This record gives sequence, C-alpha cells and structure tokens, in this order.
Amino acid sequence: MKKTFIFSIIFCSFITLWANKVSAQEYKYDLNKYYTPDIVRNSLDLNLNSSGGFGNTYNNPNNTYNYNTIKSNNLSGQFNSGFTQFKNTRKTESLLQLNLDVNGHFSNNKAWGLTNQKTHTSNSTEYIGLNYSKKMYGANKKFFSFGLFSSLNPSTSYTNNEVTSSTTENTTKSFQAKIRPFIGIGIGRIESVKDARQAIYILEDLSKRGVLTRHLSDDEIFKFSQVISQVKNKRFLDYRLHKIDEISTVDSFLVKNNLLTKSDASYFTTLYDNWENSANFERTSGQSFEMRLSPDVNWNNQKSESKISNPSSDTWSKQNDKNYGASLAFNYNYAKQINLNWEKTAYVTLSGSTTREQQRLSDESSQESLYKINVRNITLNGNYRIGYYPSTRTNLSVGISQNFYRNFNDQVTNTFWNDSFNSVTTLRFSAVYYVSPQLSLSGNTSIYNNYSNYRSSSYKANSNQLGTGFSVALKYSFF
Repeated sequence: MKKTFIFSIIFCSFITLWANKVSAQEYKYDLNKYYTPDIVRNSLDLNLNSSGGFGNTYNNPNNTYNYNTIKSNNLSGQFNSGFTQFKNTRKTESLLQLNLDVNGHFSNNKAWGLTNQKTHTSNSTEYIGLNYSKKMYGANKKFFSFGLFSSLNPSTSYTNNEVTSSTTENTTKSFQAKIRPFIGIGIGRIESVKDARQAIYILEDLSKRGVLTRHLSDDEIFKFSQVISQVKNKRFLDYRLHKIDEISTVDSFLVKNNLLTKSDASYFTTLYDNWENSANFERTSGQSFEMRLSPDVNWNNQKSESKISNPSSDTWSKQNDKNYGASLAFNYNYAKQINLNWEKTAYVTLSGSTTREQQRLSDESSQESLYKINVRNITLNGNYRIGYYPSTRTNLSVGISQNFYRNFNDQVTNTFWNDSFNSVTTLRFSAVYYVSPQLSLSGNTSIYNNYSNYRSSSYKANSNQLGTGFSVALKYSFF
C-alpha cells in the first residue's frame, strides 16, 4: 500500500510537470509573416520651459578690479511643439510631421566702479517645419512616392552697450527658408512587426504561468497581433482610460476564444507588465528599393547693423545667399527577423547632387560683390547591423558602416577650384536597457577610421585618423 502511494505521488508529479511543460512550450512564430492592419497614429508633443537668474557682486574698493558692484539678470524661454500623423494601409503609407519652435533670451548687466557700464542683450529664434511623404502601392508592392520638406527660420539678435558717454548698438536679423519636394518610384515594403513580437511575449508569459488552455496556432497569433495593432490605434486624452481600454480589449480576445484557465490577479499583472514593457523596441521586416529625384531651393538673408553714438558712426553689412539644385538617390533597405530574439538589418544609399550656390555681399563702404560656385557631390553610405533582444527590456547590437563622400567645387566668378574625398569606417556596439517604460539606460562604443583627401588650385592635403568613442545616456520620459 505504501509503495502504491509513493508511486502514485511520483506519477502525479510527472504528469503535472509534463502538463506544465506542454502548456509552456515555446512559440516559433515567424515574425516576417506579419503585417500591420489599416491604422492611423497621431501624436502631439508640447514642451514649455523657462529659466533665469539674478546676481549681485560686491568687490573690495581697494582691489584691482575695474568694477566694485555688478548686478545681472537673465531670462530664457523655450516652446517646442510637434505633431506627427502616420497612416498605413495596404494601398498607401504616409507620414506628416509639423514642428513649431520658439526660443528667446535676454540678459542685463550693470557695473559701477572706475567706469560705469550697462549691457543688454536679447535674441529670439523661430522655426516652422513641414515634412510630408507618401507612398502609393500597386501590384507586386510596386509604389510611387512623393513628398515635401520645407522650413522657415527667422532670428534676431540685439546688443546695447553703454559705457561712459558712448552707446553702441548691434543688431543682426536673418531669415532662412528651405523647400525640397521629391518624387520617386520603387518596389518592396518594410513592415513593422513590433506588435506581433509583443503578442508572443504575452502568450509566452501566460503559458509559463499555466493560464492558457492551449497553444495558439500561427493564424490565431496573427489575429491576436492585429487586435493589438488596432487597439493601439485609438486615442484618448486621459492616459488612464486609454490603458484600461487597451487591457480590456486584449483580455476580451483571450476570453472570447476560450484561451484562459483563470483570470486572477497574477494573470492581469502579467498582462499589464507585458503591455507596458514588451513593445519598447521597433522590429521590422521586408526590403525595398527606391529611386528618388529631389530638387531643392535654399534662401539665407542676413543683415547686420552697428551704431555708435560717440563718436558717431554707423555701419552695416548684408549677405544674401541663394542655393538651388537637385539630387538623385538610389536607396535600398533590408530587415529580417532571424527568430524571435535576433534580427539583421541593412541599408545602402547611393546619391549624387548638383547645386549652384550664389552669394551677394554688400556694406556701407563698398559695392556689392557676387560669388557663384558650382557644387557637385557623390555619396555612398552602407550599414549592416545585427540585433539581439534577450528580454522585453534589453537590446544588444553590433553594426558596421561605411561612408564615402566626394565633393567638387568650381568657382564661377574666378578660377579657384577644390575637391575632396572622405571615407569613414565605423564598428559600433550598443546596449539599451529599460528600467521602466519611462526610464532607460543606453550606451555605445565605436571604433572608427576616418580618411580624407583634399585638393585645390593652390595646395593638397590628406589625413588619416583612427579613433574610438563612447557615450552613455540616461533618459526619462514624463509622458
């Protein structure tokens, strides 16, 4: 009887371990088969900050300083906003980005001593940017692309300096404008598979805890991933309500398909933890080739004025730049998920451009001068990277890149010419760890070789630099 009891315990334990192993079996889903359903993603970021300070300095009257008392104050303000809209369907793919930045600063300094001096400085910078691109897909993933990048960037700088009985005012105003449309044709498509990887993270953790009734098929995993992509498509002003809706939608799918053995606290904490942390990294799959033609025009106008009251003197200078040209680029992108934890990505870009640069200079004491330069560039960039994702919070990667750059400059208004060649080879290692969805640590180290060769109508020079570099970053996102 005793032997039978012991055998029964061992047999039951074996059956339990076997059942847990079956229920917790690993998923072998091929991420490269996933594609995102029709979605529209919107985001709006606002950043407003201000800083300033006041200071008083008192020096001993018998010391060697020119000033016995110095009072200063300063104030800076910054406003940054960005709106992004991404649309993805089987027929089209578009990205719209709008940016508005305003920066301002002023400071005052007053000093009394052997001489009295007052200084006031102020400057402001504004930026408005528009970036739009769209791809229209036809049969066999062939596509036609077009888009536009444009920006306006005015700025003003002012300085007023008073000393004894003289006042000096310096004012500089500048205005920059850029516009660069493009059209292109190509074939292929890069798909985001991040949501499919998140779905498998959720299923694996639930399976390990014995919550799932069975192992999901590839078709069910695909449908579950699409539910995740679709629920992320919703937008709420209240973050709490947004999170409740997302978790409820995922839970509803599992309940509806009779996949849960229980819905206790352990189940919901596992679900919530994976929802918060298992989509930290972008994962992509596919390949695309595109030929893109892009004309562009840039303007840069600047005027500087200086006024001195005693002795009376006024000076000014103007600079008007106008650059126009076009570029032709051939772009190839490749991404493949080797398995659930490994991926490889690569890109190659070959581009050439020609630009006419025109510069007009004038001031109060001389006639206007005009300079024209023909600039031609050829660029070849390539990169290959292998990424490893051992957990939902960690990414390790190693990559090698090669950049070639050739530049030709010919002065139209004189006989001066110059050309240059630059080659940069870089081997880079990087690591990222998410302590929480808001807090992340990252670091990278690289080994590079930089070779350059320069020639002109007057001299030649070349150099070669072998070096290393590293960086460490701590990032916290409030929203």
